[in-house]
Parts: sequence; C-alpha cells; structure tokens
Amino acid sequence: MMKKIIRILEGLKVDDTWLRVAPFALAGCRKESYGKLTRLCRRKETLMAVVVAGVIGLYSAKKHVELCKKAVKAGRNASGDSDRELNKYLDAIWRVYLLDTSIDKQRLIEKAIGYVSGKLDQELSHSLTEAKKEYKAIIQQIMGAVQAGTGHSENAVHGYLSAFLNSIGCTTLGGKRFTRQNISK
Repeated sequence: MMKKIIRILEGLKVDDTWLRVAPFALAGCRKESYGKLTRLCRRKETLMAVVVAGVIGLYSAKKHVELCKKAVKAGRNASGDSDRELNKYLDAIWRVYLLDTSIDKQRLIEKAIGYVSGKLDQELSHSLTEAKKEYKAIIQQIMGAVQAGTGHSENAVHGYLSAFLNSIGCTTLGGKRFTRQNISK
C-alpha cells in the first residue's frame, strides 16, 4: 500500500517533505487499508492523495499534542532536562511547520523557549488546547474534502473514514479507535 500511496503523491508532484514523512505516518499499512481508502475516495487518486496528506497532518499534529502534554506535566520541575525538552519541542514544531508552512513557527518557538525558562506553564496549557483544536480541524477538513469529492452522505464519510483510520492504526487523541460517533466530535 505504501508504494501505491507514494506513487500517487509523486504523481501529484507533492513536496518532497510529505514523501519523507509518509512512511512514518502510514507505517504498517495493509492491503485492507488501501481497499478502505479506495472505497472512501471512490478510487479518485487526487482525493486519495488529499486524504493521505491529511493523515500525515493528523500524525504530526498528534505527535505535537503528545509533546505538549508531556511539557505541561513536567511543569516547572523540568529545568534539569530543559535542553533535551527544548530540542524535542523544536523538533515537533519543525515537523509540523514542514507540513503546513502557514503555521506561525516563530510564535511556537518563543513558547518553547519560554517553557524551558520555566515562565509559561499557562502558555503551555493554551498551546496544548490549540494543538488539540488543530487535530480536530484536520479531521474536519478530510471529511469535508471527501464529502465534496465523492457525494457520500455525511454518515457514510464518517463510517468509511473511521474504518480507514482504524485500519492504519490511527487513534483519537485519547487513544481510542475511531467510530462514526466520535470522529465528528
């Protein structure tokens, strides 16, 4: 499946960054996953690439949320590990920025540096909230693109997308499998 996805992305002349990240985002995909993706997108290759790009965005956003959670938990007691934590945070910011250059990278970096100096616990909580919103927004964008591109009903999109995301091991931010009900929340 991964080779087929890479071929579709290459055919659309997708930025090389996406191609480097794609194998990590879709690691372990099976033929079954590709079948679910084609059902979701009605074999429209451009739409399939949009969904895959969205999944890569979900993967990156989820990593960012996890990093924010760790930083919030660490709080002010993290000063001994500050350099290592800063590097992890900056790495996550960079990955997210490569996927979406419209993100204000400088603002996120300032928050990261503020965190390491132990001044912005409240900012970190806000950053976590924003990261969660971004994750939910990406899911909504994928659903909107599929519905507009295929004519599937909203209920069908929720069902097909849930099945596809579950088949590639993607979970909600709480670590649960996607369902028709929770994918739209």
